[in-house]
Amino acid sequence: MTTISGYDYETATASPVSLEELQLLKASVLFGPADEAALRQAGEVLSDQIEDVLDVWYGFMGSHHHLLAQFSRAGR
Repeated sequence: MTTISGYDYETATASPVSLEELQLLKASVLFGPADEAALRQAGEVLSDQIEDVLDVWYGFMGSHHHLLAQFSRAGR
């Protein structure tokens, strides 16, 4: 399993979003069973490419100062 810097599964806090609120959000964006299945499939397909995907994502975030500013303030 890949370790994500700054994230510890065992000490992560609970989401401020309730399960009911999550269901409402999913309904708002028309996120349904087909989307869940596609995400599961993507996870299976990309499981051996996690480091490469993270490298691209971090590179993208780091190259856009407005995104980096928001991302780096998340824990503050």
